[in-house]
Order: sequence, then C-alpha cells, then structure tokens
Amino acid sequence: MFIGILMYKKLAYQLKNDTRGNPYEYHTEMARDEARYNLVLAALTGNAALLDAAIDKMNTIIENADEPTARTLAVFEKARMVHSQSPTQDTFETLRESYNQATQASELGKKWERVAAIASWYTIDVAKKGHFIEATKGIINFVKAVNNDKSTLTILPRQIAREVTEAARHKNWRRTIPSGADYSSLQLSR
Repeated sequence: MFIGILMYKKLAYQLKNDTRGNPYEYHTEMARDEARYNLVLAALTGNAALLDAAIDKMNTIIENADEPTARTLAVFEKARMVHSQSPTQDTFETLRESYNQATQASELGKKWERVAAIASWYTIDVAKKGHFIEATKGIINFVKAVNNDKSTLTILPRQIAREVTEAARHKNWRRTIPSGADYSSLQLSR
C-alpha cells in the first residue's frame, strides 16, 4: 500500500496539464497550498515565523515555476501576504502591480477561473483597506472572467463568504486559546 502511495505521488509530480488540458504544475500548486496553511496558522496563532515560512514558500515558487501564470500568481499571493501584514503605500503599489501582471498572464492563457479568483482576492483585499477605485477595477476583471466563462460566477460571492466566516473563526479561536498558550515553535512538517 505504501509503495502504491509513493508511486502515485511520483506520478502526480509529473503532471503537466489539468483536467481541461491547461498547463498545470502539481508541485507548484502543492507548495501554494503549504504556504496558505502556514498563513492560516500564522493568523490563528500570531506566530510570525509561520508568515515568514509562507513568504519563503512563495519565493521558492517564484524561482522554480515554469508556467508563467503560476509564477505571476505566486508573486501576487506574496504581495497580498506582505501588504496584509504591513499596509504601506509601497506594499500597496507592489500588490497593484503584481495583480495587473497576474491577471494579464491568466487572461493571455485564457485561464478565466484564475482571473476570477485573482480579481476576487484583490477586490476584497483592497476594499478592506479603503481602496474602492481599485476594488472596482477588480470587479471589472471579475466580470470579464464571468463573460468568458460562466462557471466563474460564484467565485467572488464564495470569496466574500469565506472572508466573513474566516474572520469569525479567527476571533473565536483567539477567544478560546488557553491562557499562556505558546505557539512560537509551531510549524508545518513535511
């Protein structure tokens, strides 16, 4: 059984196309998942080392991704992480530029689901920081994605719902943490 699992894992790392025939890098997508897990744990625990691990994982993806939309998406996600932790004009400009690059690369590849997801994340992030003109630009790109692929229509509403429930979940987590709990050495293991 264990040998079979290792065989499937090896085969998964060789995937080059998704189910729709689009370019796909399994190892890049799994690394993005690991970064997101670290990001959630950092938000829940306040452990800054987990945020650093997420950013390091994004840097690895940026350096190693072969597929252009995977690379530009990683640059965008890293900019989101940095801007959410330290919202300055410089981090906002980096976020905006990486958003433009990621959506353009995905549009060129006709990856409308990715365009809709990126536009949704950007819309929510910048609206939370009071950049409503930029949020409108995100909505415009989201609508463009929906016009090209109707199946993307639910992405923005789902992201908004996720944002609301995630905030409530984090609040409840912090409220129920045992007194004196120390998560400074918490990390994901491989």
